[in-house]
Formats: sequence, C-alpha cells, structure tokens
Amino acid sequence: MRDSFRKNTFVAGLLAGLVLFGAMYALLYFVVIPLFKEQHWMTRVQVPMMISIIPNLLCIRLLFVNWKMEKAGRGLLFITFILMVAIFLLFKQ
Repeated sequence: MRDSFRKNTFVAGLLAGLVLFGAMYALLYFVVIPLFKEQHWMTRVQVPMMISIIPNLLCIRLLFVNWKMEKAGRGLLFITFILMVAIFLLFKQ
C-alpha cells in the first residue's frame, strides 16, 4: 500500500497537484474566508486561488530535491503552471 503513494509517474504528479490545490482551496473557502469576511482583499475570488498554489510549490521542491522523484515533480510543476496561467487569464481585470 505504501508503494502506491510513492509512484514516480507524471500522472501521479498531476493528480497530487490537483488534490493539493482543491484541498487548500476548500480549506480557505470554508474555514478561513468566513473568519476574514470584513477584509475586502480576502473576499476576492483570485486571492484564495493564488494562496492555494503555495502547497504545490512546496511539494515541487520536495519531489525534485529531497525525494528525487523527477517524473512526479514534472507533473506537479506542469499542473501548477497551468493553474497559475488559468487563474491569471480568467480573472484579469
């Protein structure tokens, strides 16, 4: 069972990136944003989305440097880049 979580594949990196982004966004949306409703910057849609990318960036370093899992790191880097570009293009003002 433990080996299935340590697969060094591009798809595993993609899925990990999507799960990390979704989990962090859900945490921000349901827990943090209701606590900071008075602050106008936190209620904008793009702020929680950009904050949700931070765990992906930390995991990229873990995968490439500490764990030497280059294929999974490339998948995570790819999905993080796609998410950042999508956020900037969808919410540009």
